[in-house]
Amino acid sequence: MTAPVLLQVVELGGYPDLTPVFRRLGFEPVVAASMREALRRLRTLAPAAVVAEFNYGLVYGSRISNLETLIAALQRHAPGARLVALAEPERLKHAERLRPRWPALALVPLPVQEAALASALGVSR
Repeated sequence: MTAPVLLQVVELGGYPDLTPVFRRLGFEPVVAASMREALRRLRTLAPAAVVAEFNYGLVYGSRISNLETLIAALQRHAPGARLVALAEPERLKHAERLRPRWPALALVPLPVQEAALASALGVSR
């Protein structure tokens, strides 16, 4: 049996490599180093889950963050995928504003705790 694919989008990083954690949780991680690469991979991967950093700020113009484009692509290419956003605790309230676009959005504060990530991914331990 093949492990479900998890697409991890690492744009800024600044936290430990989560690949071993994803493997322990039963996923086959695929890392995209940019949102552009992640959008390309979504067309062919159909991942069971996507884990991405929540980057918030004025640089996104009329959008809240870097995730709106990802959400639109998920709606088209992987509507059943779980979406987990990693965010600084002080930015979680901004990330909550994405729920109307993706109601099943799970938020995990940085620094990432494995138990919180497992829960967000729907993995019982």
